[in-house]
Amino acid sequence: MKKSFIGITVLAIVTLACSTLMPAANNAEPTVAEPGVGATNAPSQDTASRLEGLGSYPCPDSDFICVKLPVPLNHFDPSDSRMIDVVFGVLPATGERKGMFVTATGGPGSAGLASADSYTATMDPAIPEQYDIVFFDQRGVGQSGNLQCVNATAKYYLSDFDTSTPEKEAALLETARTFASECVAEMGNPDILPYLGTAQAVEDLEIFRQVIGDEKFWLYGESYGTQYAQTYAAAHPDHLAGMILDGTVDLTLSGVEYYVQQTAAFNNALQLTLEACNADDICAETMGGGDAIAAYNKLSQRLKQEPIEFDFPLPSGGVAKRAFTFSDLETSATGYMYSETLRMMFLRALAAYSRNEDIVPMARILYNSLAIDPETLEAMIDPSYSDAIYYGVECQDYSYFSGTPGGTRRGFDAGGQ
Repeated sequence: MKKSFIGITVLAIVTLACSTLMPAANNAEPTVAEPGVGATNAPSQDTASRLEGLGSYPCPDSDFICVKLPVPLNHFDPSDSRMIDVVFGVLPATGERKGMFVTATGGPGSAGLASADSYTATMDPAIPEQYDIVFFDQRGVGQSGNLQCVNATAKYYLSDFDTSTPEKEAALLETARTFASECVAEMGNPDILPYLGTAQAVEDLEIFRQVIGDEKFWLYGESYGTQYAQTYAAAHPDHLAGMILDGTVDLTLSGVEYYVQQTAAFNNALQLTLEACNADDICAETMGGGDAIAAYNKLSQRLKQEPIEFDFPLPSGGVAKRAFTFSDLETSATGYMYSETLRMMFLRALAAYSRNEDIVPMARILYNSLAIDPETLEAMIDPSYSDAIYYGVECQDYSYFSGTPGGTRRGFDAGGQ
C-alpha cells in the first residue's frame, strides 16, 4: 500500500502555489505595540474587567468571552499602518487566578474558538479554576476573517493525482497552478497573503498578552499548534511560564522532508488499521476473503486500471451516475485515519466493497472528507477550518524558493538554528 495523496497534494501546491503566496523575506524585529485599554499589571483588576475595557462580548454559542483585538497587518514594518482584527476568547478563572493557559490548535487553518468549550470540558477542573482559559482564531480564520476557497479546494481534491507518466505529471502540475490562482481569487483578499505566516501570527498573541497585562503565561500547542508555540517561544522566551507540545512538528525539517514523513505516517496508520482488522475475527470476517490488507490492495489495483462507475443514491431521492477513482480512494483513506471512529467507518466502507462490490459507502466517506454536498458535489463551508489559510500559512512558513533544496523553515536554517 503506497500512500501518496498527502505528499503529491501538498508538494504540488507548495512548490507552485507558494511562488504566488510567499512574500519577500523579512528579518526585521517586530514593532512593540503600546498596550491598549485594560492593559495593566494591577492585581486588583480581574480578567472580566480587563476584557470589558477592551470591548468584550459573549462568544457566539459559547461560555467564553470574546474580544476583537486590532493588530498590525505587518508586525515587522513600523511604517506600515494597516491593521486587521484577531479574535481571542477567554474563560476567566473561577477561583484564585494564577495566570493564563493559552491553547494553539492544529491545522494550520483551524478555528480555535470553535473548539474552546469542548476542549475545556476535558481539562482537569483545577485548570479552569486557577487559570484564564484562552483560545483564538488565528488571523484569517473563523471570526478573524473567515477567508475560504472551498470551491477551488473541492475541485482540486477531486482531481486525478496520478503521476505515473510524464504527461500525467504535467497535467497535475497544471491542476495545481489552476488551484493556486482560483483559491486566491475566491479568498478575495490577496493583500493579506504575505502576512499569514506563523511569525506574524505569534505577534498577535504577544499583543494580547500585553493588553491583558500578564508577564508570563502557559502555552499548549497541538499538531500545527506546536509549530506556532515553538515560534512564539523563539521570539518571546521570557514571556512563557511553560510550554506543552502535543504531536510536535519538527522545525529542523525542510518542507519537502516534513511532508515526505507525513505521507509515510498516513501510510503506517492505514497499514496498522488494516492489520488490526485482520487481528479481530469479526472485522476480518466482514472482508470478502478475510484479509483487510488484501481487500484494500484489490480495490486499489482495480481503481488503478479504471474508475468504478456506480449509481449514487441521492438524499432527495433518485440516483446520480458517479465515478470513483484511485485518487478518491487515497483521499478517503487519508481523511479517515485521524481517529478510532473514523478508522472504523473506513473499514466498514472497505468491507462493503469487498463483500458486495458496493462503492457507495466509500463515496460517502470521500464526500465527507472533502466537505462537499453528496447531492450536488458542491463545496460546503466549514466555519471551523480553512484550506485557504492552511496553504497560506505553510507557503509563508517554508521558503521553497530560497535556493535550499526542499525549502527551509523561515527563521531557521537547515540545522534548525
